[in-house]
Parts: sequence; C-alpha cells; structure tokens
Amino acid sequence: MLACVTVMVGAIWMLQRGEEIRRKALHDKLGGVRQGGISPSTASPNIFLFTDPAANAAHGYVEDRWVGSRHFEYCGEGQSGHQDLRRCNRSILEHAQSGKSLRVFSGSRGPVRYVGEFTLDVKEQFYVKFGKGKDGKHRRVVIFRLQPIGFEGPASASGTQVTETVDSGITADHVGPTGATYEPVDELQKTNPDRVPFTVDPDEQDRALQAHATAQNVLATWVADGGLTPLKPTPTDPKFDLAGRAKDQVFVAEVKSILPVNEVRQIRLGLGQVLDYAHQLSAQPVLYLDRRPVSDRWLDIAAAAGVRLAWPADCSRL
Repeated sequence: MLACVTVMVGAIWMLQRGEEIRRKALHDKLGGVRQGGISPSTASPNIFLFTDPAANAAHGYVEDRWVGSRHFEYCGEGQSGHQDLRRCNRSILEHAQSGKSLRVFSGSRGPVRYVGEFTLDVKEQFYVKFGKGKDGKHRRVVIFRLQPIGFEGPASASGTQVTETVDSGITADHVGPTGATYEPVDELQKTNPDRVPFTVDPDEQDRALQAHATAQNVLATWVADGGLTPLKPTPTDPKFDLAGRAKDQVFVAEVKSILPVNEVRQIRLGLGQVLDYAHQLSAQPVLYLDRRPVSDRWLDIAAAAGVRLAWPADCSRL
C-alpha cells in the first residue's frame, strides 16, 4: 500500500523504511525537482535521491550499487559530457554542512519506495570513473559513496550488490623535468591487440588502462585549474605520468588505478616509481590514485617517505 502523504511533522521525518509513496505526492508536500535522480527539497532539510536501473541505463548513468552492506554507490548528475561537482552534485557533497539529510528512494516515477537515510562516507566521499553518456560518448562520471544510517544493506534499493574485499636508476643532468605541454591521454585506449591470447582477461586490462587514463586527465585538469603548468615527459625525462611546475616549485606524479583486491600491489609499485622519478628530477613526489585507498596505513607510509598521496575527492592534499 502507498504510504500516507504525511511525510514530515514539523522537523521530524515520518516515512518509514520500505514504505511507498507517489513521487508526485512527495514533491507536492516538500517541493524539489520532479524529474531526475537528485532532488533537493525546497521545504525541508532533505535531499531526495532516486535510484532506478532502467532510468540509469536510459539516461547514460552508471548503475547504482551496494558494495558490501555499508556502502551504496550512487551515480552523480549529468547525462552527457564529463560530470562535475556543481549544482545537484554539489548539494550531495555539501549535505552535512548545509544540514540536509540524504533520503534514498527506489524508483524514479509513480510509486517510489523509501530505502532510508544515508550520509557520505567520511573517508571517501566520491571517486571518478569511466562511463558512457546518453549521447553514447565516453566521459567521466562521479560516483558518490553513501553509508546507510541506522541499518545495513542491501535493502530495497535498486542496484547490483558487490562484495568488498581487501588484499592483505637513471641520473638526470637537470633539475626538474624538461617537460612538454600536457595533452589529455586517450581514455578509450585498448591493450596491444598482438598480446599473447588468454594470458589475461583483455576486458579487465582495458578497463584498468581506461581508469588510469581518466585519473591522469582528472589530475591534469586540477593542476591547470590550480595555476600550475601540467607537463608530460619528453624523451630526455624519466617516464612519469604527469609533472607540474609553478615558478621554482616542481612536482612529479605517478598515477595508479586501484581496486580493493589489488590495492597493496598497485600502491607499492606506485611509491617505488614516483620516488625514483623524484630523485632523478629533484622534485616533490606525488602518488595520485583514482580513488581513496581502503587502508589508512598508506597515508602514514606515504607521509613517512615524503610522498604526497592524493585522490579525486581530496586533491587538497597536493
């Protein structure tokens, strides 16, 4: 049965988890955008998030999904082109500062079911990944990491459930990279078609290449927006992913895409590479990940080695 349209009494949220209400009735009472997935309420301290696999697929969004029982990954707003952290996406990112609750509903039109209240993961609010827009063109999308408040998933939210597990010298004759103007790398790149077949999953390897390229372009954009000049290596430079220069300040970055299952291997490799590059170029080493590492110990390890560790949701570490 559909729930009573009494959603709030004063400042108290009345809708119970699992109850249904027509989306029109919800907006009639509390305002907000009547279409789309993210709808900040104009008459209450809430932001409504609607999750619907069919709607996501039709409008160019990555599928929302549960990762374990404590994280719900929700795709940001923007049907075509690279997604950014403006408008409704920013309202999610700043929901705690603005005193608004995130209320997730399963469904996008007609009767919708209330899943529950969520908040952003304090460790990793979002990450950026590779996806395809409504126009069929590949682009970057923002994936918010939500945590349920007072319950554990999977609940009645739509989306795929995923189990989250954790895997326990050339010398240069100049200071800093020679460098050349950075050019965005191809985010659609594929592995070598002449590779030995069946030694690796080609689709998995392609996804890893594309995630790396996306993370590298995101870092280059952030560096340029910060007033630094992003650089790519020349033939006389070590093969770093990205470097930056502003006056007498130089940094060199290694970019790694990680998953919980390969985090240990990828970060160990990245730390060794970037320390080597930094030593050759007398530069500040930066290890840039496409998302926050699961284990906090990497922050301490990187700091002890003098490496700046950063990811999309926390570029301020640079």
